[in-house]
Amino acid sequence: GFRPGDEVVATWSGAFGAGGLAEFAVVEAAMAARKPEGLPHADAAALANSAQWALQALRASGAGPGTRALVLGGSGGVGTALVQLLRRAGVAYVAASSTLPLEQLGPLGAHRVVDYRQEPWWEVEAFRAEPFDCIFDLAEGVSGWRRAPAVLKRGWEGGKY
Repeated sequence: GFRPGDEVVATWSGAFGAGGLAEFAVVEAAMAARKPEGLPHADAAALANSAQWALQALRASGAGPGTRALVLGGSGGVGTALVQLLRRAGVAYVAASSTLPLEQLGPLGAHRVVDYRQEPWWEVEAFRAEPFDCIFDLAEGVSGWRRAPAVLKRGWEGGKY
């Protein structure tokens, strides 16, 4: 539980839709978490939102030990949180399509990073040879959906997009 004076971050969905900016707010305890010590308030607020979406995606996918995942948009707020959560969940191989280099995404858990500006992820031979169990599309939408079959296990084999 929380005590008066605890620094927390929370997600909030009020009567008029999602979101809100406030120095003080009343939220259900289930929607709050302790703010990590030493993390600036603005960073903690952004983390709460991005990590929430990443966790929701992970849970919906069923990704876990032994699975392979590709994160499209791996350098954004949700993408960097998702890369970390996937590794923590025991996912065997995490790749990200990003503008950040492996030196930055590697410590977060990515085994491989493809700079989509230089190398189209759907044409990577290693990805075609060993397709992914899950593709998380945080950036591409319809174009990613159309390209995914090249590197995603077929539906009857358990692939999820």
